[in-house]
Amino acid sequence: MVSAADHGTGGLTLGRGPAYPYAWYPTELQLQMMSTEAMQGQLRAVLDGGECTNGANDTCKSALLTSSKDLLAKYTNVTNVSDEEIPDLITQIGIAVGTRDLWNVMVELGHVISQRAAVGWTTMGHVGTDVNLYCKGPPTFERMCKGVHENTYVNKIMALYMGLLHQQELETLKHRNISVLENPIAF
Repeated sequence: MVSAADHGTGGLTLGRGPAYPYAWYPTELQLQMMSTEAMQGQLRAVLDGGECTNGANDTCKSALLTSSKDLLAKYTNVTNVSDEEIPDLITQIGIAVGTRDLWNVMVELGHVISQRAAVGWTTMGHVGTDVNLYCKGPPTFERMCKGVHENTYVNKIMALYMGLLHQQELETLKHRNISVLENPIAF
């Protein structure tokens, strides 16, 4: 079995702000019992519910804000959203009510949680960092996977283990009308 990501994402930074040493509070993240994606699902139920049937109205926005605060209090260590955080959350909720898309509300909830943990994010997109490679199988195969590898090497590991490299060579030779021994003799 081989497991690897095609790219890294997020760009997590430990510590937040310009002052060194950078304080960060991992306990804040350890206390989180629901992902922001799951919170988004809970908020979807509110957005699709009775209070939001008339579209972008104050009742719907208020229900989403209350639900957001309740989710943070129940499933994270964020028991109160600060006055500085409220405007951004309200802005994203207003957009979500109009577009019916809660993505940016989910992101904003992540910002609120990250603020408490004092972690930052350089991007929500791809980053150029190395990704982990996990291999499980015969010891020879696992040894091939150890260490840091160029991404194209992962393909070679898999092809070699599955015996595909020889097969590719055979296909190339056949394509060139060169006779080949279909089943090589094992030594």
